[in-house]
Amino acid sequence: MKTTGCKKSAAFLVAIYFVVSLASIGSSHGTPQFARETKLACSACHSHVPLLNEYGQKFYAKGFRLTKSHTADGTIPVWGTFAAQGSTTPGSKVLPITYDTSELASYGYIDSANLLYHLEYFPTTDQVVGFGIKPFGEHFAVSAGNINVMSQYDPGLDITLSTPVYLAPAVTAATTNPAGPFSPGGSLMGIRTSASLGGAMPYGQGWQVAATIPFSNEIGNAAAFDTNSTAHGIFTEIFDRQGMSSYGVNSFAGQDGRHYYGAVLQQKLGQFFMEGGGAYAEGFGDQTHVYSLSADWIPAFDKALAFRVDSQDGVLTFVPTASWELAKHHGALRLVVESAISRGIQPTTTFLMQLHF
Repeated sequence: MKTTGCKKSAAFLVAIYFVVSLASIGSSHGTPQFARETKLACSACHSHVPLLNEYGQKFYAKGFRLTKSHTADGTIPVWGTFAAQGSTTPGSKVLPITYDTSELASYGYIDSANLLYHLEYFPTTDQVVGFGIKPFGEHFAVSAGNINVMSQYDPGLDITLSTPVYLAPAVTAATTNPAGPFSPGGSLMGIRTSASLGGAMPYGQGWQVAATIPFSNEIGNAAAFDTNSTAHGIFTEIFDRQGMSSYGVNSFAGQDGRHYYGAVLQQKLGQFFMEGGGAYAEGFGDQTHVYSLSADWIPAFDKALAFRVDSQDGVLTFVPTASWELAKHHGALRLVVESAISRGIQPTTTFLMQLHF
């Protein structure tokens, strides 16, 4: 069965935008949604948006609440992002712009259902995606919906625009699957069960194990999901998290013959956030070895530099990134420039402007 997401009318977009506007006007503190609810600045939870700091991880692990009794009185749990992104190569005379990552969203915790939820609407593609996480006691949780494949590391919270190659092996001529041999850095429609010594919710501390069963191919674009009632395989993880640092191993066994074996390491060192990983992937008659190593330098909340080296079967790609952020009471503006430089291939530079409100 093919699915292209839930269709929504223009009235839905207008209504949500009106709600967002009201929430922004009524706020006198940071943005987006949680800054309005908690009256905390963005820098309280982020080293540099979107990268969470240790306090932000704890806030997430508590179900987006400062305390168990915390409520968001007087606020509306909605936020939005207007994003314009384009890529260019040397000699190119045009810069195609896409607005596909612009979104209206709501994250929160429903006390009556004991459920953490993410809900996002992308107006330009008319897509609605979301997932829920339900804890069972202090150490177990079940996630369902449009979830990130990997629970140890969420590439959506990385300051870089591209995904490290070990989380998204490139498509080769021998590969017929649009997501490559296997893409643990993508998203999918699926179910995950997880157990942790340090709390059932995401970003709990200590040792954790997780098993994710996909019912779709793993890919970043929800419009391209190929879903059916048959499990596509199982992705398993075991890792340890201490603050912003973590290390672990993972593997995927697919019913279509794909396999993936990987390792992930994250380490916080002062103003630097180091990250790396390696993997072996095979499927559809293709094999690949992929590695990545990156360093984010964040001297202040409003600025960050990153440099990553990707290696796929010995072919190196260098990925420098510069990000600047201006946060005000009613919104935040982020500008990012990132290049991908490989031998024998024209470098590609991507520009992104995000306005959060």
